[in-house]
Amino acid sequence: MVQDSMHEKKICIVSSCGGHLSEIRGLLSIYSTYEHFYVLNDKALLASDMQNNTYFITHAERNWKIVINMWEAFKIIRKERPSIIMSTGAGLIV
Repeated sequence: MVQDSMHEKKICIVSSCGGHLSEIRGLLSIYSTYEHFYVLNDKALLASDMQNNTYFITHAERNWKIVINMWEAFKIIRKERPSIIMSTGAGLIV
């Protein structure tokens, strides 16, 4: 039996909180059918579907904390092994 390879994909959704998160959540109907998880850089009031599949990393803006971000991101990517990383362009993804 041939399976749709896209349904085997895992999507990592990276966003800062606020407007970027609202934008990416606007695409929920597209990615909700696939296995996915979120990476945010600040605590936020989470929608119910985000409660058990969201990671939080240190908030950093062009300072030494970016090193901490890289380490946190490495651990998450190594654990989750996403096929796709999706973002609306928040500084966090850079």
